[in-house]
Amino acid sequence: MFTLLDLKANQKTHENTKRFHSGLITYGLISVIIMAGVVKNNWFPNSNSQLWTAQHLKEYTTFYDGIHDGYGYSSDMTFSNQISNNERFWYLKNYTDYIPKSALSNPNDKSTFIGADKSGILLTKHQIIDERGQTYNTNNYNPTLKSINMNVQKMIPSNSIIELPILSYKGLRVNTIIDGKQQKTFIKHGKIALKLQDALAANSKIKITQQVPNWLIVLNLVSAVTLVTLLSFHKRLQRTDRLT
Repeated sequence: MFTLLDLKANQKTHENTKRFHSGLITYGLISVIIMAGVVKNNWFPNSNSQLWTAQHLKEYTTFYDGIHDGYGYSSDMTFSNQISNNERFWYLKNYTDYIPKSALSNPNDKSTFIGADKSGILLTKHQIIDERGQTYNTNNYNPTLKSINMNVQKMIPSNSIIELPILSYKGLRVNTIIDGKQQKTFIKHGKIALKLQDALAANSKIKITQQVPNWLIVLNLVSAVTLVTLLSFHKRLQRTDRLT
């Protein structure tokens, strides 16, 4: 798009005008082709595809072994709105290739279904684990664009080092608040971890919020300044053309 703006700003000749129009048409055609492919793959299943049932969904989100690893079902499966809106549907297609290897029990190079891994299943089930290997269930798990909220179902002793079912990365700016109190966190096994100063009561509320990384702010500023500069240059050229 920057190239098209540059051609537009310099269309002093008939040839440059033709280039701009040709570029705009080419850009539009490529966009339409890409979107058409996405629509076809997602909205129009193959004629020989099999419609998934609730039983299929339960099977592939309950048993975690070498067969039910996220690759065991046919790619020609079709999902109805009823199935895709099921809370279990989230467990499908969640592979291990985008999470830290330290968060997995079997950190091999092959991408597998997160639920097929002994440690990965803690993430899909939103379970907390402490340094002794004791797991704690959570409920009211609610992820949004700005935060993740959950409640602990039972008491966790003080001085426990717990790992939350939230992945963490170096340089990621997050705030962890438990029952309204800010917590000091660190990374353990690829997840947000912390040491409890006090016992965590049942139904305690955990809230994690993420701040925009500084590098992303810088990149957005560079893009904004570049776009404003291009548009300003285009306006100046237009005024110059009118004067001449």
